[in-house]
Amino acid sequence: MSTNQTLMPPPAASAPNRAPTTALDEPLLAAQDTFARLVVEGLSNAEAYAQAYGHSTRTSAVRVMGSKLASRPHVARRIRELGHVAAERSLISIAARLELLHTIAHTPASEVVNVITEACPLCWSVEAQAEALGRYCAGKTPMPNLSKPDASCTACRGRGSQHVVITDTVDLSAAGRAIYRGAKQNDKGAIEVQLADRQAAIAELNRMQPGALAATRSASVVAHVNVPIPDNISAADGLAFLKSLTPS
Repeated sequence: MSTNQTLMPPPAASAPNRAPTTALDEPLLAAQDTFARLVVEGLSNAEAYAQAYGHSTRTSAVRVMGSKLASRPHVARRIRELGHVAAERSLISIAARLELLHTIAHTPASEVVNVITEACPLCWSVEAQAEALGRYCAGKTPMPNLSKPDASCTACRGRGSQHVVITDTVDLSAAGRAIYRGAKQNDKGAIEVQLADRQAAIAELNRMQPGALAATRSASVVAHVNVPIPDNISAADGLAFLKSLTPS
């Protein structure tokens, strides 16, 4: 013998010592609030009702009760309130994402990693320093920068030595932190710095905001124009005439 069970939502409790004046004055029960949140998250009325009240979604009664609950004024108002909050959060999230992508697209790697050129160990011998200072004192050259390569150095031929300098992570700017993705050190002590993919950021930025960083296009135009030369013109006048046609 089987019996049919009708699913009904729990009765709405009245406020103490005061009956609600309108449907909007009904207090929102915990299950109803859960139902509203689930609807805003994208569940159907039946799915939200089933989860909020612990029923199966396979019965037609759940679908009916879900629709009825969503249409109740105080529940519908809660769904609208939560929907507005979710929309605002979504807009804030999108704006923050666009700002981050814009920063990555416009921040050079030099915010984190730089290649510097210094004087090689043989650039500034005692004799070279004395000679450079002598020229400076005689007013022939500016004050020598001993940290830069000596142009007359026979060892490096004025090219100096180059070094990779990594900015200390505690000193990174806000833009530098945006493009910094981490670092790793191998067994030999070499450090590899990982940066954000600038091209990927540009592509994503243009996908979210078409035309934000549109590629610059250039066109080359060649025009063939027949210019009639007057009859009975001298060679000198003809040359002058042709020069006058040359674009400035």
